[in-house]
Amino acid sequence: LEQNYRSTKRILEAASAVVKNNLGRKGKTLWTQKAKGDKLTIFECADERDEAERIVETILEERGRNGRSLNDFVILYRTNAQSRALEDGLRRRGLPYTIVGGLRFYERKEVKDILAYLKLICNPRDSVSLNRIINVPRRGIGQITVGKVEEFATGAGISLLQALMQAEQIEGISAATKKRLKDFAELIDSFAKAKETTPADRLAAELVERIGYLQELRREGTLEAQIRADNIQELLSGITEFVERSPDSSLDAFLAEVSLLTDIDRWDESRDAVTLMTLHCAKGLEFPIVFIAGLEEGLFPLSRSVESLDELEEERRLFYVGITRAKEKVFLSFAYDRHRYNSAMYAVESRFIKEIPSHLLQRVGLQQQWKTLMTEELPGFQVGSWVIHPQWGRGKILSKTGFGENTKLAVYFDTVGEKRLLVRYAELEPG
Repeated sequence: LEQNYRSTKRILEAASAVVKNNLGRKGKTLWTQKAKGDKLTIFECADERDEAERIVETILEERGRNGRSLNDFVILYRTNAQSRALEDGLRRRGLPYTIVGGLRFYERKEVKDILAYLKLICNPRDSVSLNRIINVPRRGIGQITVGKVEEFATGAGISLLQALMQAEQIEGISAATKKRLKDFAELIDSFAKAKETTPADRLAAELVERIGYLQELRREGTLEAQIRADNIQELLSGITEFVERSPDSSLDAFLAEVSLLTDIDRWDESRDAVTLMTLHCAKGLEFPIVFIAGLEEGLFPLSRSVESLDELEEERRLFYVGITRAKEKVFLSFAYDRHRYNSAMYAVESRFIKEIPSHLLQRVGLQQQWKTLMTEELPGFQVGSWVIHPQWGRGKILSKTGFGENTKLAVYFDTVGEKRLLVRYAELEPG
């Protein structure tokens, strides 16, 4: 027996029930003199945005009802990329947060690189963004070349992008480099023209494909490169989510929202703040209230781990570590529909939840409106039928996925072309 001075009896009983499924574990049993405590709460969520909102609402309730400090809360997750939806949820409600062992999502190099491309597409005079990505991924354009382009642009009174279009006139640069400069400028120009008629998610996905950023990370083949690739995919998923819920699906509108959210980052970090971190960073720490997000098969445990007993047991040990960080309360959450790899992936709850005895759990099911939205079939929203949008007028449904007001539609409007819409946000009427 080994005494635990941190967690309540129920938390320890749940953790022990899970970890005893590890065959290679030495059989020590934790015990505590602390009170029995609350049951562990399971949140069933519709998608990652719903999951983030449920977690944030719970933090606000606990803070209001029990006068808790934000420092009392930690949100744990399996992969770095998961922080995007959680960070967005906290920002929307004005809650400060700090990330342990990593950067905030929009501060990660690869995310800033793709955003710099998108900013340059929207504003060809954005020299800061251009300087950042003119050689990312590597395309043989060095700083000496960039210096000559800047000198030419200043002398001619034109933007850097305009200077690149006139690369053949810049002295002291080889013919091969001039071609690379012009190719880069034409790439940006082609996307700047396409953005007027293309939804932000499709534009961003095509851009990432064209520039070869993910291919370069795959060639690198390291764990760090995989994490960075996951962050780019998560950015694309975030743009898709934005397009589905926003009346304006343009790239300019998405960048305006990101700018608004990241402005909130200019908080004093010493202030009271919610803590976010991956489970790998959590060992040795403790918090009164612990959230573990993303408890879905394929995410936690990771899909690659289920083929190896050793790796699966390591995932289970991580879950055990997560639960035992809590002194008083544990909230576990999973989503039925999560954007991964830039598309909605339907998921089932993690086996780790099933390993906790039911008498230790209280389930909070899908909120009633979500339950209705996910099960009801709405009339009038069939492929080939017509709908009316308050802003874009009459359109024809090209494709459809999902159920009820959780239905996602691709609709062609004569006024604006094809739009992808989430029914619960789109205010569509059968037409």
